[in-house]
Amino acid sequence: MKQANTQRRQLFSGCSFLQMRMLALCWFAYIFAYLLRMNLSVAIPVIKQSEGYSNTQIGLLTSLFFLTYTIGQLLSGLLGDHLRSKPLLVTGLLLSACCNLGCAFSSGLPMLFACWILNGFAQSMLWGPLIRTLSLWFNARQLERVSFYMALSTITGYACSWGLASFLSERLDWRAAFWLPAVLVLLFAALLLLLFRSTPQRPLPAQEHEPGLAAEAPRSLDDPSPVVPRLSLFAYLGRICFPVLFLMAAAQGLVREGVGVWLPTVLTESGYFPADSLWFVLLVIPLMNLAGVLFVQKLLRRAGQNSGKILFFLYILITAAAALLFFLGGSNVILPLILMVLLLSVTYGTGPIFTSLIPFQLSAYGRVSLTAGLFDFSIYCGAALSGAISGALSDGYSWGTVYLFWLLAAAVGLLAAVAWFFFSKRGTAPGSKPAKAK
Repeated sequence: MKQANTQRRQLFSGCSFLQMRMLALCWFAYIFAYLLRMNLSVAIPVIKQSEGYSNTQIGLLTSLFFLTYTIGQLLSGLLGDHLRSKPLLVTGLLLSACCNLGCAFSSGLPMLFACWILNGFAQSMLWGPLIRTLSLWFNARQLERVSFYMALSTITGYACSWGLASFLSERLDWRAAFWLPAVLVLLFAALLLLLFRSTPQRPLPAQEHEPGLAAEAPRSLDDPSPVVPRLSLFAYLGRICFPVLFLMAAAQGLVREGVGVWLPTVLTESGYFPADSLWFVLLVIPLMNLAGVLFVQKLLRRAGQNSGKILFFLYILITAAAALLFFLGGSNVILPLILMVLLLSVTYGTGPIFTSLIPFQLSAYGRVSLTAGLFDFSIYCGAALSGAISGALSDGYSWGTVYLFWLLAAAVGLLAAVAWFFFSKRGTAPGSKPAKAK
């Protein structure tokens, strides 16, 4: 145990200053991206009160955002494996900032819809290229820790976005929650133009891979030949059993984004948490999400990065929490709050398995950006369904019906996790052993 801890502490000891700078830039890039996407969730109660919009209208707005996000993920994922990351990343951040400025100065619902829908496409240009960049800058044995740090960026982004948007919405108005983050991101984009490098000048030396991680991928776009012969797209999707992974990731996105988008509204409508007191609750929640990520990382280390075994266990937890929320959620406001925070925590801990760990494990196929894009596509297909359906169900029925909807999605994810567990036991799934060509 002591030797393992020493190895983890020394994992980045051989990294250069440029490598650590690139990790920091990628980390902050995604935090700033979250400032431009999660601000809407906190601003929803204030927007509804000042503009008179319904849950159905707001739910449709969030679903259309996720729809353009999912479509953009496929495009940016494909491009990210062939183009340099810097132009995609900077363009995405600049476009997202402009969309937020448009929301801030919108004069009605149509303009708000147009800007937020375009923002979904802009946000889709970020994650795949970021993961592709990191796979080129770090060796395979370092990517497990890199995926953990990138998972922390989403949690930190949530905390910063929710805290800043809540403060601005209440102290100024809801429009400030859009224009001030946009200004900050414009300044950060200028920094990226100066410091960001898509690839290292020299390929990194190959190192022996850890159990559960794929062999080294090429470390420069100038050397595109992968270690494992490149499969056709459909052959690749079949090899990784993507339909099962799609169902799992979509269920995770539906539950996670459903809870994440509507939790502030549920708390406000309960009457126990006035809008001006939500900031405290919304800052505590990311700490629970961090606990979820740490919990999953510990499980992965104990299981030797076996994704099948861990995803099976995690979906049991997600389904159990969703079932308790449905059956006991109407008793009082504290219990639904605890259960929804638990759902957020576990689903956030599950996310990095899809969005970074498995793409890194499959890096030898030379499709890191595409794989990350496909998983983000899957997650936000579920999120797109969640926004509109959850909003319509809450308006037409009750929040209990919304909880049932989340429970059904979790059950579908659990069934897919069972299938993935048996698939991974065959030894061909990512995480069961390093991927090798037949």
